[in-house]
Amino acid sequence: MCGICGFYKTKKAHGDIWGLITNAFINIQSRGQDASGMGYYNGVKNVNGFVKIGDNAESLIKNQSFTDVMKNKKNMTTAVFHTRHATHGKATENVNNHPFMLRDLLWIHNGIIWNYKELAEKYALPYSSECDSYIIGLLIDYYLGKKLSIVDAITKAVEELDGYFAIALLYNGKLYLVNGNGDLYINNDYNGYFIFASEKTNVFGNDVILSQHEKIVDSGTIITVSNNTIVYDKFKATKSFYGNWNSTAWDKTDYDYLSYAPINSKAKKDVDIIPDNMLMPECEICYKSIPTNDLLDAIAFEEKHGTLLCKKHRVKFIKRLKYENIKGRK
Repeated sequence: MCGICGFYKTKKAHGDIWGLITNAFINIQSRGQDASGMGYYNGVKNVNGFVKIGDNAESLIKNQSFTDVMKNKKNMTTAVFHTRHATHGKATENVNNHPFMLRDLLWIHNGIIWNYKELAEKYALPYSSECDSYIIGLLIDYYLGKKLSIVDAITKAVEELDGYFAIALLYNGKLYLVNGNGDLYINNDYNGYFIFASEKTNVFGNDVILSQHEKIVDSGTIITVSNNTIVYDKFKATKSFYGNWNSTAWDKTDYDYLSYAPINSKAKKDVDIIPDNMLMPECEICYKSIPTNDLLDAIAFEEKHGTLLCKKHRVKFIKRLKYENIKGRK
C-alpha cells in the first residue's frame, strides 16, 4: 500500500512547514519504496509541477531535480507527496509513478482501483500508463470536459471507481482530498497550515498529535481546501474494500492460495517472546489488532502485497486478486 502526505498554506499560515513535511515524507516511505514523487502548485506562476523517480523518498530528496524544484519552495502554496508500493506497472518506468498530471489537474493515490481497464474502455480514454491510479485523473478530466464543476467532476468520477482509495488532487490552486474506504488523516489548522497523511499524523511529529484539530476522514468525503475555506462534500463510496464483485464462487477458496512464502514453525515459536502488553499493529481494513500468532504471516503478506491485513482480510484480498486474474484471461 502506498503512502501520501501534503499541506496547504492558508493566509494565516506562519512558520516553516518544510522540515515537518519532509520528515513525514520519509516516515511514510515504510508504506512503499518502489518509487516516490512530489507535486506542487506555484502560487506566483499559477501552475502545477512535479518531480518523481523510481526510488524511495530519501533518494528523491537527495536527487538534483528535487533540489532544483525546492529552490522555489517559498512560492509553493500547496504540495503533495507520494511513496509507491507498485501493484500495477513497473516503477522503473516513470510513467507509472505518482504524481500524474493532465492539463490543470495533478493527482496522487493510495489504494487499488479494480475496474480501471473497464472504465478506460467504456469512455475511450487514452491510457498512457500501466498504473491503475491513472484512471482517476482521466475520468475527472472527462467530466470536466462535460462542463461539470471540479467537485461534481470528482464526485461523478469516484462514484464509478470500484476499489478503495485516498486521493489528493491539485486543481487551479486548490487542494482536494477524497476518501473511499482508504486511510486519510488531517489536521486542519497546524500553525495555519492544512496538513494530511495516509497514517495518523504522528508522522509529522509529536507536537501535531496533541492538536485538537487532528481527525480521520470518513469514507465518502471530498474536502476542498482553499485560502479562506475548508468545504466538505459527500459522495456514494463503494461499500466494500474489495469493490463490486460476486465472491460466491470463491467462498471455498482455501487459505493455501495465499501467494507468499509460508512461515516455518520455528519462526512462529520465536514470536512467542513478544510481551503480552506490547501494542500490536492493526489490520488496515477492520482496525483490529493482529494477534501474536499471526503477526509473522501478516508481515510476510505486507512485504509482498503492500498492505497489513488480518487473516480474514488477507484471504478476501487474495480471492479478489485471483478473480481479477481469471477474469482478465477470459
